[in-house]
Amino acid sequence: MKASIIMPTYNSVELIIPCLITLNHQVLEEGDSFEVIVVDDGSNDGTGEAIHELILKYALKYFYIDRSLASSRAAARNLGLTEADGEVIIFLDGDHLVPPHFIQEHLRYHRERDDLVVIGFRNYLTSNDFDVEKLKTEFREDLLPEQLPADRLLAIDAFSEKMSNLETVWYFFFTCNASVSRRNIQEAGLFHEGFKGWGLEDCELAYRLYQQGLTFVYAKNALIYHMYHPSEYDENRYQNWLRNLHTFQELHPSIDVQLLQLLKLFFNPEIRLFWFDSYLRFEYAVRAAHGNLPYKGPVSVYTVHSPFDDASLNELIREADKRVVFVIDESGDFRTSLSLLCAASKYDLMYYSAPSYPQKEMIFRQIAQYGVWRQVDYGKPIKEEHP
Repeated sequence: MKASIIMPTYNSVELIIPCLITLNHQVLEEGDSFEVIVVDDGSNDGTGEAIHELILKYALKYFYIDRSLASSRAAARNLGLTEADGEVIIFLDGDHLVPPHFIQEHLRYHRERDDLVVIGFRNYLTSNDFDVEKLKTEFREDLLPEQLPADRLLAIDAFSEKMSNLETVWYFFFTCNASVSRRNIQEAGLFHEGFKGWGLEDCELAYRLYQQGLTFVYAKNALIYHMYHPSEYDENRYQNWLRNLHTFQELHPSIDVQLLQLLKLFFNPEIRLFWFDSYLRFEYAVRAAHGNLPYKGPVSVYTVHSPFDDASLNELIREADKRVVFVIDESGDFRTSLSLLCAASKYDLMYYSAPSYPQKEMIFRQIAQYGVWRQVDYGKPIKEEHP
């Protein structure tokens, strides 16, 4: 299987060079490959020259677009898409450091199913105090400076790793770290080039993919590291976002998209509500608009120790059609995990794979708020008793 990485850039030579260097260390399964397509949206900082001087172990295509009033992130990515020949498209911004198993993590989801949108998250480096020369020889997380987790992880804490629990899951399709099959993007119609400046062109494409019936999944191990650079949610960015929100709402006059205006509470620099608080208002407003009111009853709790067979999986899904179900998956089996991440059910299926002890404390606090209807240990090893 081949992946095409689409990477737009503009006057960020000091960031894209370390990013491209880390891609030298990718570890793939036999028969897999990748290419990187850099679309330079009019840089004048020597980006092209610096890229051509790199010694890379993978195929790289570089395209330069003259800067104009028509320039946009959507147009740059669309050029990359027209030049891509991989079965899977991975969107990656050029201001990230990429661990060795990043591409393989995306590909293993698409290898199992052809109807997925795969979402990865990122941590934020608090400085760029790392040695680029060392990155040329190896990638090690202990070589990186201190980092902060993304706000979006709070949504995983609240709604679990099963992102399809979210009725606004399409809002999590940020093109810094996401993948989808090239065929599905072509069927959806690429990025809409009416979006100018910053914001929402990626979410609008994701909304079309969602309407197309694709399943959004969270790739827990496809984590990347955002390099530090100044970036402010100022009035200019807010005005960009408002213009693009208007474009989005004109394209899709559905209640879901209209309710995006609730995120003004975050983007407006005069209010600046915490991101997760504003997002929760958005998600719960969409749920209410769909008649999906908060669940009040007791929950079932499954602890999974070994891979599910089909009958047990179907039983669990039937349970989630009756009530909220929590699943703590200790099996380590990828197919079991993917089956649960993709399962459709009436109520939330709260899925957690190999949670840490602090995460388990959080999960059990959530369960305690509901009360327990049923508790199941699936595949738990039976200890032999000796006289």
